[in-house]
Amino acid sequence: MRKLPFGYCLIQGKITVDKAQAERLQALFDHYLSGLSIHASRLAAGIPMGDKGCRAMLVNHVYLGNNRFPAILCEDLLRRAEAEVERRGKHLVGKTGWRIPELPIQTRFIAAPHTAPPKPIPEMEPNEYAAWLYAGIQCFES
Repeated sequence: MRKLPFGYCLIQGKITVDKAQAERLQALFDHYLSGLSIHASRLAAGIPMGDKGCRAMLVNHVYLGNNRFPAILCEDLLRRAEAEVERRGKHLVGKTGWRIPELPIQTRFIAAPHTAPPKPIPEMEPNEYAAWLYAGIQCFES
């Protein structure tokens, strides 16, 4: 038998909302949307699972309700959390979520001068800023 999603319980064969867990789920969303990290949000909400599980909860559409599960969250809240997870996760790569640079040992970096002055950072998208920043770095093996 599969486990029920966080926030739900089985009472007399019927899936119902677990009030205590639903409150903690709501707190997770509120803390995350206020700017806290997933880790800090889950600790503040008192959720006893890992960060990956909480990340999955932030985009789980079952919380909107369907023919098996009653609704716990409103659609607006889930959509905002989904967009925030997407926005914050743009830099993540692969299963672990982190890109490990593969550089030879004894590598030196030299910053090359840019031909044009940089745009102010708030006007740049994160991927534009990263491209601009890395364009000015040259890698040489010693």
